[in-house]
Amino acid sequence: MWIVIGLFFMLLIIANIHQGVFRQLFAPPQQAPPQVQTPTETTLSGIGKVNIECIQSALSNEVIGKIIQEENTTFLTDEEKAKLEPCIVEKEATPAPSPSP
Repeated sequence: MWIVIGLFFMLLIIANIHQGVFRQLFAPPQQAPPQVQTPTETTLSGIGKVNIECIQSALSNEVIGKIIQEENTTFLTDEEKAKLEPCIVEKEATPAPSPSP
C-alpha cells in the first residue's frame, strides 16, 4: 500500500518538474533592473547648460521648441527672457572676435 502511495507522489513530483512548477522555488533570486536616471541638465546651443525642469515650468513647449530650432533666444520677449535667466546653470562661452588687420 505505501509503495503505491510513494509511486503516486513520485509521479506527481516528476510531472510538476517537467511543467516547471519548481523552477521559481530553486532559481536564484533575480536582480532588479537598473534604474535609468533622467538627466536634470542639458546644453542648448546659443544658451548654454540649463536645468530641464526649470525651463519646462517657466516656458511653454512651443517656445522651448523654437529655442531648439533657432538655436538662440533673440525672438524671446523680455518676460520670457526673464523667466529663462534663472534656469541657466552655465552660460555658453561666446567666441572672442578676432582682431582685424
